[in-house]
Amino acid sequence: MADEAKYPSLYERVHLAKLMEGRVDCAVSGRWLQFPATAQEVEMGGCTQELMFVSVMTTNEDHKDRKLCELVLAREDLLHILNRMPVSR
Repeated sequence: MADEAKYPSLYERVHLAKLMEGRVDCAVSGRWLQFPATAQEVEMGGCTQELMFVSVMTTNEDHKDRKLCELVLAREDLLHILNRMPVSR
Protein backbone atom coordinates (compact mmCIF):
# COMPACT_ATOMS: atom_id res chain seq x y z
CA MET A 1 0.00 0.00 0.00
CA ALA A 2 1.46 3.36 -1.02
CA ASP A 3 1.91 6.07 1.55
CA GLU A 4 -0.81 8.68 1.37
CA ALA A 5 0.24 12.29 0.95
CA LYS A 6 -0.01 14.15 4.25
CA TYR A 7 -1.66 17.53 3.87
CA PRO A 8 -1.32 20.26 6.49
CA SER A 9 -4.20 20.54 8.92
CA LEU A 10 -6.54 23.53 8.80
CA TYR A 11 -4.70 25.03 11.80
CA GLU A 12 -1.34 24.67 10.02
CA ARG A 13 -2.69 26.25 6.83
CA VAL A 14 -4.20 29.21 8.70
CA HIS A 15 -1.00 29.65 10.73
CA LEU A 16 1.14 29.65 7.59
CA ALA A 17 -1.20 32.11 5.86
CA LYS A 18 -0.89 34.51 8.81
CA LEU A 19 2.90 34.25 8.77
CA MET A 20 2.96 34.96 5.05
CA GLU A 21 0.92 38.12 5.76
CA GLY A 22 3.56 39.22 8.30
CA ARG A 23 1.40 38.39 11.32
CA VAL A 24 2.75 36.64 14.43
CA ASP A 25 0.06 35.79 17.00
CA CYS A 26 0.57 35.83 20.76
CA ALA A 27 0.24 32.30 22.15
CA VAL A 28 -1.88 33.40 25.16
CA SER A 29 -3.88 36.49 24.12
CA GLY A 30 -5.75 37.92 21.17
CA ARG A 31 -2.88 40.26 20.32
CA TRP A 32 -0.37 39.98 17.51
CA LEU A 33 2.59 41.66 15.86
CA GLN A 34 2.02 42.88 12.32
CA PHE A 35 5.29 43.13 10.40
CA PRO A 36 5.69 45.23 7.24
CA ALA A 37 6.36 43.67 3.85
CA THR A 38 9.81 45.30 3.74
CA ALA A 39 12.33 46.93 6.05
CA GLN A 40 13.55 50.44 5.30
CA GLU A 41 17.21 51.37 5.08
CA VAL A 42 17.88 54.43 7.24
CA GLU A 43 21.13 56.31 7.82
CA MET A 44 21.62 56.83 11.56
CA GLY A 45 24.77 58.04 13.27
CA GLY A 46 27.04 57.30 10.33
CA CYS A 47 25.77 53.76 9.77
CA THR A 48 22.90 52.26 7.83
CA GLN A 49 20.20 50.32 9.67
CA GLU A 50 17.30 48.30 8.31
CA LEU A 51 14.30 49.44 10.33
CA MET A 52 10.87 47.86 10.54
CA PHE A 53 7.72 49.58 11.70
CA VAL A 54 5.98 46.77 13.62
CA SER A 55 2.40 47.27 14.79
CA VAL A 56 1.15 45.74 18.04
CA MET A 57 -2.44 44.79 17.23
CA THR A 58 -5.60 43.59 18.97
CA THR A 59 -9.31 43.48 18.20
CA ASN A 60 -11.93 45.76 19.70
CA GLU A 61 -15.39 44.85 20.99
CA ASP A 62 -16.72 44.84 17.40
CA HIS A 63 -14.01 42.32 16.40
CA LYS A 64 -12.26 44.93 14.24
CA ASP A 65 -8.47 45.17 14.13
CA ARG A 66 -7.05 47.94 16.31
CA LYS A 67 -3.44 49.14 16.55
CA LEU A 68 -2.25 49.52 20.15
CA CYS A 69 1.13 51.01 19.29
CA GLU A 70 3.94 50.86 16.78
CA LEU A 71 7.51 49.74 17.44
CA VAL A 72 10.44 50.77 15.26
CA LEU A 73 12.85 47.83 15.41
CA ALA A 74 16.16 47.14 13.73
CA ARG A 75 15.93 43.96 11.65
CA GLU A 76 19.45 42.89 12.58
CA ASP A 77 18.71 43.27 16.32
CA LEU A 78 15.75 40.89 16.08
CA LEU A 79 17.74 38.36 14.06
CA HIS A 80 20.62 38.52 16.55
CA ILE A 81 18.38 37.99 19.59
CA LEU A 82 16.38 35.17 18.01
CA ASN A 83 19.48 33.34 16.73
CA ARG A 84 21.21 33.35 20.12
CA MET A 85 18.13 32.57 22.25
CA PRO A 86 18.35 29.11 23.80
CA VAL A 87 15.28 26.91 24.17
CA SER A 88 14.63 25.53 27.64
CA ARG A 89 13.05 22.11 27.95
